[in-house]
Amino acid sequence: KWSGASAAALREVVTVPEKVSKKKPASRRRAPSRGRQIFWNAELSRGSAAAIGELVEAEVDRFDAYNLATAVHRLGKHEDERVSLVVPHCVRRMSEFDSQGLGNIAWGLATSKVGVGAATWEALAEAALAFGLGRFSAHSLSNVTWAFA
Repeated sequence: KWSGASAAALREVVTVPEKVSKKKPASRRRAPSRGRQIFWNAELSRGSAAAIGELVEAEVDRFDAYNLATAVHRLGKHEDERVSLVVPHCVRRMSEFDSQGLGNIAWGLATSKVGVGAATWEALAEAALAFGLGRFSAHSLSNVTWAFA
């Protein structure tokens, strides 16, 4: 057993971090379940700007296409600059979005007033054309065309 004096002496020599994170790096974490994705989407849809931003900062690398589109839409609505954290994920996965997702991304980016660059807009336009503009709902098509106007 350690006496109180010995333990105190050891604490002076050894630096122990106050809090050790048990969270695995994103690359080593298991893919989230469909239930988790649905939970996140509900949180993104009804959360405050602060809550949405915190969720994005913590989990954006694990979001499915629906959550990425919802995050851009909601952060854009709140004019939150953290939308820029989501954009690279959207660009890499642009082919996974349906017309509603593409419309929500376009609207969110245009509303956020965060400069995302021409490459992002080009990727969005290419994805919309590849999906087929004839397959868009009137609402999603109007979001896309308004965003590019």
